[in-house]
Amino acid sequence: MTIRLALEPARLPHDGSFPKLSWKAPGRWLDVYVRAQSLWWSADRMATTADATRLAGLEEVKNVLAAVAEQILPTRLLPRIRLWWSATPIEAAWGLLHDIEERLVSLASDEDVVSEAAKALEHAPPFLKPDDERVRYLRETLENARAAADPAAHAATVRTAAIAVLAVTHEASDMLHRQARTLRNRMLGASVVSLLAVGIAFAAQAVLPDGQLLLDVGTPDPPHRMAVLGLVALSGLIGAVISALPVMAAMPAGYRRNPYALPVQQALLKLCTGPLTAIVGIALVSSDLGLHNTGQLVSLSVVFGTAQHVLTRIADQKAAQLTNAAAPASTPPS
Repeated sequence: MTIRLALEPARLPHDGSFPKLSWKAPGRWLDVYVRAQSLWWSADRMATTADATRLAGLEEVKNVLAAVAEQILPTRLLPRIRLWWSATPIEAAWGLLHDIEERLVSLASDEDVVSEAAKALEHAPPFLKPDDERVRYLRETLENARAAADPAAHAATVRTAAIAVLAVTHEASDMLHRQARTLRNRMLGASVVSLLAVGIAFAAQAVLPDGQLLLDVGTPDPPHRMAVLGLVALSGLIGAVISALPVMAAMPAGYRRNPYALPVQQALLKLCTGPLTAIVGIALVSSDLGLHNTGQLVSLSVVFGTAQHVLTRIADQKAAQLTNAAAPASTPPS
């Protein structure tokens, strides 16, 4: 999928409704579509009571939102992979939606601006502290407007405060998702490097004429050294699965709450690193411990596979910070 952000006027259906999204659109674009549709309906609702000046601005907003939905297009495999890696179009689309959300607050009527400001205040907690000066000022202006006999008299102040909070919140949200994408790409790169290292270990074990990475199991009929290496890698993978299960179980649903599916990348990194740590660990200790049977080899390999958590802990901590920051607050201030 791709999106042309040099947006052309939207070709709206004859009934003026919001364009439908292709069933081929991936889930990541579905969130963009749903948000664009929600903003489109808000603009459409505001347009019913808008004066001529605001009506022109609201119609322009509706056209841009419809163009966003229309210009999500299917692409071939290679461009799709580049899109998945860089995510520049989707991040640009979210930036555009954020700008439109701020624009809608500026176009809201004096009667609607209080409710729009309340929405802005609900979006702030994941990114701004409750005692942030801008949040506190918006909360105070909202309270004054609600307590006044004529709330519309405070519309200008409320509007300015709401746009300021939205701008900072959107900037923090965009930064969060850029950091999440960078972390995902780094974890994916580390996963690939781990797999390459395991492949190199197998190649070295196969071609070394006199030496070997792992000692044969000390039994009367020892298995082939490649079989031993494969058994160690498989046991390390089992250990990695054990450590990856809690990560997958704690994975929240929803792309926006869980940007770039970080728990999936965490689990993948563990699964790719587990066989490597098992091979390295057994290679280091096998001669000293004197492994005499397959059971000992498997048990120790599982332990080393689970121990990859020591190497991936930093990525886990960073992913947890980003995922928690993307989660909505459970009790947003009123």
